[in-house]
Amino acid sequence: MEEIDVQNAENTLRTKAEIVCRAKLSFVPDVSVVLIAYNTAKYLRQALDCLLLQTLKTIEIICVDDGSTDETFKILKEYASKGEHITILKHKQNFGAAVARNAGLAVAQGKYLLFLDSDDFFEPDMCEKMYQKAIKDKSDVVIAGHFFYAKGQDYKQKRYADKLLKASAFNPLKLSKDLFVLVSPSAWTKLFRAELVRQKQVFFENLKSCNDYTFSYTMLAASNKISIMKTPFVHYRVNTGTNISSNRGDKATCILYAVMGLKRNLKRLGIDKQYEKSIYKSALKCIKGELKYCSPAQKQYFFEQMPNVLDNDLLCRLKKKIHPFGFGLLSRFLNGIHKKTQCTFGKCQEKLGEPVKLQKPQISVIVPVYNVEKYLRRCLESILAQTLTDFELICVNDGSTDSSLKILEEFAAKDQRIKIITQENQGLSVARNNAFKSACGKWCLFIDSDDATHPQTLEICNHFAGRYDADLVCFRFEKSDGGAYNTAHISLKDISFKTTDNPLLLSFSKSHFRIPFSACTKFYKTSAIQDIAFLEHINFEDCAHTYAFLSKHPKTVILDAVLYFYTQNPNSISNMKASENQLLYYRKIMLYLDEIYSRAPFMKDLKTVRKKLYPKLLNNQYKCCRRAQGQEKNKMLRLFAQSLKIYRQRHMISLVGCGLFKYLRYQRIAKKY
Repeated sequence: MEEIDVQNAENTLRTKAEIVCRAKLSFVPDVSVVLIAYNTAKYLRQALDCLLLQTLKTIEIICVDDGSTDETFKILKEYASKGEHITILKHKQNFGAAVARNAGLAVAQGKYLLFLDSDDFFEPDMCEKMYQKAIKDKSDVVIAGHFFYAKGQDYKQKRYADKLLKASAFNPLKLSKDLFVLVSPSAWTKLFRAELVRQKQVFFENLKSCNDYTFSYTMLAASNKISIMKTPFVHYRVNTGTNISSNRGDKATCILYAVMGLKRNLKRLGIDKQYEKSIYKSALKCIKGELKYCSPAQKQYFFEQMPNVLDNDLLCRLKKKIHPFGFGLLSRFLNGIHKKTQCTFGKCQEKLGEPVKLQKPQISVIVPVYNVEKYLRRCLESILAQTLTDFELICVNDGSTDSSLKILEEFAAKDQRIKIITQENQGLSVARNNAFKSACGKWCLFIDSDDATHPQTLEICNHFAGRYDADLVCFRFEKSDGGAYNTAHISLKDISFKTTDNPLLLSFSKSHFRIPFSACTKFYKTSAIQDIAFLEHINFEDCAHTYAFLSKHPKTVILDAVLYFYTQNPNSISNMKASENQLLYYRKIMLYLDEIYSRAPFMKDLKTVRKKLYPKLLNNQYKCCRRAQGQEKNKMLRLFAQSLKIYRQRHMISLVGCGLFKYLRYQRIAKKY
């Protein structure tokens, strides 16, 4: 089966979905209907029949089976044979409604999007009338009413506030103070313009409840025009046990994450100030609504989580309006929040017993792990011994076959800051990239699992990064044998440093302020590297990542301080036997970097890279060939000659950079092989 890569909301890992069958369309759909299904065999046929009877024929129906264990998938395959406009996706496990909707979004081809649940049913003219309304008003979002359905009949019709119904279409900014209170967040009552969804890069939040809150309200705020329809089209089943609102009290804290997701999205789009009051009003309304379904124990847990999830602004405002039951609890947690999250240089944080699991840590530490049981404890202990404790530790078990995973689980059981991601063995780059997608910290640090770091690394880097508003802080490293390393206290005043807006030149320096290519010697601002991934399925990926980042001229602080201890592991990538693959890796890296530096506005550094960097990489390739023996050596020289011809065509080999002797050597190899 064909597999697709599904993009999810920010700080959420990508997922995979199988395409069981793909619609055979002879037209561009006006509407893509995304129907998610999880163990809804009892109601699914009625939902599908309603969609097949839609009066608008230019639609596609995308059904996503979210790891069902009943006959849901069997029914979907049955209906796929009834219409060529049906696409079926399948998850191997139950990811939840949000991820299922994102999977449908990934393959949708329509001009407009409609997200529906498979335990509901729908009026046959739903797609046609909502689409016509969107076209007539040139709207980005169309909102309709719905019926509540139970015990075989509709018992209530939901319409929107009179303030909205007075006008059939409006600009959301005119109601910016109340928009999120006047309109329900339910995605299944709304038609969204697909182009705007993709342009704004909006996805459903992976939450057990309230997962459409962030998506719907972000789209409403980002729209230029919203249309309102009085007609109800969806018959929403209540108390079925299959809908998301079941067991609501257990999922109450989801609203906290949903509200912060909305704030994050609106800030990214630059419209958070316009909707500030609406966010607060909506948060207050929804929190009070969720608490109605909570037991006393659930309420206590809810208030305990509020300071960990919400920002200080919302916390302080909600404190004045929260229900009296939780006022004392909330006040207690509010008063202690700063003690839990702040730490200054040179002063260790107050001991709080069990480490707190931080929802918004200052720093994300990423550690890929593959068969390093010999060194792993040392690495984890060096990280957990950090004097600045406001961090999350994301460990990626990259298909280890030794006891590495067992060690990770042992440490995670003792410290809630540790998050474990397990994947099949895909290599260092994939592990780092997957971990980075779930990183929540403002700053990011990559550490290899056979190495160790100084106990003040995070504290020192965080200090200099904040003081100089840097995008990057670099530090020195020392080689070690995998045993003891220097943990002596480092005084801030004793650290020599240098700041620069052009760190590329310093990467070629031979002084203590040189920037090495290793990613493990760098403290990154997360937002600065979010568009630069590690090249996957190659070795020496740090070189490509570092020089791709330096092309952006990040504001950099370089420290003359040893904060990292590199273990000379005989099984590490740097000690691998020379092979043809290594030459291919170098070729991929050089062409990747040349492509970056050949584009504006980076062309001004192209000459420097070709003069300073490429000669080193060429020399490394030649050394690989020299280390090989017999026939293998001839094979590698032929492959190197092919690379040299490609480099020459792109003017990547410089006489000035290589020097006459090496330049002639490369010319001779290119001709001979």
